[in-house]
Amino acid sequence: MLGAMFFVPAAFALDLTHVRLAGSIDVAGKRLDGVATLETAPREGPVRLDAEGLQITGVTVGGRRVPFTHRDGFLELDAPGGAPIVVTYTAGPSGGLRFEGEFASTQYATWTWLPCPSDPSDRATFDVDLRVPDGSVLVADGDGEAPAYTWGFAVGPYERHADGVSVVYTPRGVPVPEHAFRDTAAVLAKAAELTGMPYANRHYVTVLTPYSSAQEVVGGAWIGLPEVEGSPGTARTTAWYTSHEAMHQWFAVQVPLPSWSDHWVNEAYASWFEGWVEVELRGDREAHAAFIASRAEKRAAWEARTGGRALHVTGEHARGEGVGGAAVYLKGPVVLDALRIRVGDEAFLAGTKRFVATGGGTRGLRAAMEASCACDLAGFFRDEVGLP
Repeated sequence: MLGAMFFVPAAFALDLTHVRLAGSIDVAGKRLDGVATLETAPREGPVRLDAEGLQITGVTVGGRRVPFTHRDGFLELDAPGGAPIVVTYTAGPSGGLRFEGEFASTQYATWTWLPCPSDPSDRATFDVDLRVPDGSVLVADGDGEAPAYTWGFAVGPYERHADGVSVVYTPRGVPVPEHAFRDTAAVLAKAAELTGMPYANRHYVTVLTPYSSAQEVVGGAWIGLPEVEGSPGTARTTAWYTSHEAMHQWFAVQVPLPSWSDHWVNEAYASWFEGWVEVELRGDREAHAAFIASRAEKRAAWEARTGGRALHVTGEHARGEGVGGAAVYLKGPVVLDALRIRVGDEAFLAGTKRFVATGGGTRGLRAAMEASCACDLAGFFRDEVGLP
């Protein structure tokens, strides 16, 4: 689930290249004391960063303190040139940073625990070097450029379990749940085959938090033990948190997203893959059909209750919870599967590869599918997706 989002006007556009978070986290005190170093391409004019709920204590540019304003969730300063921007700040519990007992972890709304652009088209590398309480470990996301909402870390008394590409962290004394992650390597391989793009990290890291959680991060995911215990997978099926979150390594991390209006594409593909992975791994089209039918039934109930909404949203709706919720998880995979049926498996799979290679959000997806099927999909994307 996405936290509150802000949108940076073009006049404040910031081309990040790397962000480093240092400092310390006091889990018992529910406090993060952070020092964020932001490296960017050469800047012209003012800079505006999302910094919702943070206490900003200082900003330097090239080692020199500079004046700044912090209001309405934005940190603004005048910092032309290319010197790194260093922000010292404090963060507490928020929609993007959760503390519970001996544990803490991030959850999507990065700008509530790190000053950064929320614009999903602004991509950079990210690393973390936080001091953590004695007895705890710090797990941070992997390598490669990605948007800020896929950055994250988890802290707590965890144990590491490695099995090939799959690395799972469980709370100390908790074994890896049976069947939970046995398919990870195969799922990643099938996702790479489906998208035509290799997995970008050496390992796929899953942190099992003791509380409810479900967030993709670069190179892995944070998943709550309650979710795993409630849906562990069976000897014949792949658990959703393996297939869904793994697919986000492409549709969130590797494929650029032009704007939050296009966010539905990420969740539609990740949700659709929950069913399609059974076709890929086991040739079980009935399982995929049953999955889509279940989502279609839930979609119909949701639309009857709420009136529904378009997948591609614009204006005031293209922010906060307006880009997530039931529409993308229920309607998204159903519409995507209808697109597969409309153009045929061969064109759909070829179009998916083309889209992964070229990106472009909703319009890019339409163009990729039209090129693969040699057909006009304007009506489909207007009626089913809401693309003008």
